[in-house]
Amino acid sequence: MAPKSIDELNQELRDEVAAATERVRTLAEEGKAEASAELAKETTTLIDKLPSKERAGLKAKVRAAGKAKAKAVEPSAVAKADEVVDLAQFEGVPELITMGGQKIKAIMDMTVKSEDGAREIAAIIFDMRLRIPHNGLPDLKAASHAAKQASAKMYASVGVIDADEFEHEQAQNKLRRAVQYRMRDVSAEYLRSLDKDKDQAQRFAPVMEGWPKGAKVSVIVSTYYGLSLKGPTEIERERYAARKALEAAGKTPEVEAAPEPKPEEVVQHVLTGIHKALRGAKASYFEGLPADRKAEVRDELEDLNKVIKAMLAAVL
Repeated sequence: MAPKSIDELNQELRDEVAAATERVRTLAEEGKAEASAELAKETTTLIDKLPSKERAGLKAKVRAAGKAKAKAVEPSAVAKADEVVDLAQFEGVPELITMGGQKIKAIMDMTVKSEDGAREIAAIIFDMRLRIPHNGLPDLKAASHAAKQASAKMYASVGVIDADEFEHEQAQNKLRRAVQYRMRDVSAEYLRSLDKDKDQAQRFAPVMEGWPKGAKVSVIVSTYYGLSLKGPTEIERERYAARKALEAAGKTPEVEAAPEPKPEEVVQHVLTGIHKALRGAKASYFEGLPADRKAEVRDELEDLNKVIKAMLAAVL
């Protein structure tokens, strides 16, 4: 297989940045300022690997996402969050909680390499999400209270393993961030495996309706959940390999001239992206947004509307 071009790798990185930016906003809206700020830093680092002319705009979006106001919590929502779910009803979840707690302790005791350990913990959490349903499907993004509680209980099972509670909390927060980062690698690998694993693919049958025959299950499911088919580690490896290949050829990414894209390819890429983005979207989703978020969305939609009108005028 021919190595990917710098343009292809940059596009994958743009997709990763877009997903991370949305996550920064979500964390900010949930009142998790520290986690939002940390992810914003990581996202900014990714942006610095893109062409310089793109960086300012993308960084501005990240900053705006991090300033999103925390949503007010209704009293009923507080009661629901405090509700204790009987996790024994989900096959294998209690055992995975114990297993994950033991693994966390092992990592925090530095008996296992940090990076490998974080990935193993991410795999355990992802396994729990596969077993916990949300709207009739595996809860891959931990949208349910049960999935969140399972993860929280796993971390809490460790107890305080350091006499200094502050250092313990800092160490666990650092590990949590590493696990969140590796979770994207784990989910990407699982999604790609659906193209060959028919039993697992069948679990997502409800979301396959309306897609053309022959469409890859991985693409359908990743589009539904809004997850990437490539994790950050894989993307970084490919970019590294591409840079090394250019260096071996006596070139560098900075001076490598990008080939002029073919208009038909660009048009098809845009149309495909629009169709994927709008699949399943409903106006009611927008109506339920907070007033300040509606204003932001309205501005973005108006900008998009101008671009689409210009495209439409070009084909009249």
